[in-house]
This record gives sequence, structure tokens and C-alpha cells, in this order.
Amino acid sequence: MATTETISDINIRPLQLEDVDVIAAIENSAYFAPWPRAAFTASIGIYPAFVMEKNAQIIGYAIFSAVKDEAHILNLVIKPILQGQGFGKLLLKFVLEILVQNHVKRISLEVAQNNEAAMRLYQSLGFLQEGMRKEYYQTPHGRIDALILVYKPSYTSAH
Repeated sequence: MATTETISDINIRPLQLEDVDVIAAIENSAYFAPWPRAAFTASIGIYPAFVMEKNAQIIGYAIFSAVKDEAHILNLVIKPILQGQGFGKLLLKFVLEILVQNHVKRISLEVAQNNEAAMRLYQSLGFLQEGMRKEYYQTPHGRIDALILVYKPSYTSAH
């Protein structure tokens, strides 16, 4: 079990080219079939991307696409040793706030059907299942389905 961390000394800032090695290492530690380093480099300047720092050390990142009033969260990861401590929720709330401020009406993402911790996080913030992508994720034991989750901000509620 990871040591207890507090949500202090947190900074969220735009992803920069010099961050790519660090986030690629986090990606490699978090996934069986990670994004290649080149995908992170290529996304800079194309997609909105942010890193989360704790005590000036990168602990996670988020990359999303947004077109008009729709967005898709492409990748959102916290270092595995720090998962389950609220950092992912903080980063996801940051992304949702940006999107809501830009009047996005539909935000989607995929999550592995067996990733119960991520499902709890997304559901706690109002994401609902809308569909499934068959055999979307590669695992050590073969391919598994991804659930398509959607968040539809309510502009009548306080954010």
C-alpha cells in the first residue's frame, strides 16, 4: 500500500516537451500497453495537455481533445504508487472545469471494464456508461472491453 500523501503543494500546468520522458515513464508503469513516447511528443500543441506536480515533481498528467461542444479525455494517469489518494480526482476536476468553462456539453472517455477504482472515480463525478468498445484494451491475458463513459455538465447547477 502506498504511503499517505496530502493534497498540498500541488501545481497543474501545461505539458511541455521537457516533461515527456517523465510522463512516458509514468505511462509505462501504469499500463501493460502504454502509449509510446512519440505519442506524447506528437500531442504537444495539438491537444490540451497538463501535468500535475506535487512538491515540483510530476505525478500525473491529462490529455484531452475538444472540438466545438464535445470533448474526449484521451489519457489521464496518476503514478501508480500515488493512486487512490485523491490526486486523480483533483486532476479530473481540473480538466472538467476547463471544459465546462468552454461550454463543452459532452465529455467522453474509455475505461477498462475491470478498472473498478477508475470507474468509482468517474462515477463519483457524474460520468455515466453510454456504451462499450469490444476488446479495446490489451492485457497480459488478452484483450478486454472498454466502457464508454460520458459526462454531461449541467449549466444550471453551480460549478
